[in-house]
Amino acid sequence: MSEAVLNEKETTKNHIVHLLDQLKIVYQNTQKDRKKIVANFRPSNEEFSLLEEI
Repeated sequence: MSEAVLNEKETTKNHIVHLLDQLKIVYQNTQKDRKKIVANFRPSNEEFSLLEEI
């Protein structure tokens, strides 16, 4: 593989890692909100719950 392709792959990998880090933070910061949603909208027998749809 050429150096340009390797650099592009490394850049893509770094972007993915950065996005995953951001997603982890958002997930942790919304924990209280998710608990409130579950408490107020209990899962039913429907195929998808409200939380899954969000």
